[in-house]
Order: sequence, then structure tokens, then C-alpha cells
Amino acid sequence: RASAKKKTAAPVAGVVATLRDVCKRAGLTYQHVFMRHKDDETRIESLRGILNENGLDGKSSDAQIAKVRAKVELARDLDGIDQSNVIEGGRRRRAVATNDPWGQAASYD
Repeated sequence: RASAKKKTAAPVAGVVATLRDVCKRAGLTYQHVFMRHKDDETRIESLRGILNENGLDGKSSDAQIAKVRAKVELARDLDGIDQSNVIEGGRRRRAVATNDPWGQAASYD
């Protein structure tokens, strides 16, 4: 009997791991890169493309990454909101709405 060996993907290391970690910290979706591309050269190219679209690279600072993460999270939050349900102008304050029962503004002198 021939033993059936399962082919496993090579562990992610080096430049690919660095770029993946930056994408992960910035909240960017990158998983499709590992499903579509099996060799490191195309993975690196795709991950760099994702980072460049958002103004990052493999050596971005924590402040830059945090800024992009906040922008991405805000975009995700706003994506789920139906704009037709948003009320313009906010709510009225209780003190503004306080009127005399006979329709005259109450004075508190």
C-alpha cells in the first residue's frame, strides 16, 4: 500500500509574513490572496497592492496603521447603515419644548 501524503501549504515566512501582519493589524482583508496565489512572488505582489491602495507598505509605522484601521472600521460601520433612516437635525431638547399648557412660552423669572 502506498501511503497517501497530504500536501500542505508551506508555512508563511519572511516578506509574506511581514506584509500579512501589517494587513492584519490594519484590519484589511487579505485571506483571498492565500487562496488564489500559491507561490510567494504573486502573494507578495498582491499583498503590496492591498497595502498600497490604503497608503501603507511593509515598513509602515504603528501610527499610520492605526489611522488606516480607524478609516477601514468606520467604512465597515457606515456600510451597514441605511441612509434613508437617518434623521437630519437631531432631537429637540426638553427645555426648548417646555411650553405653558395654554400655548405661551413659560418664563422662569
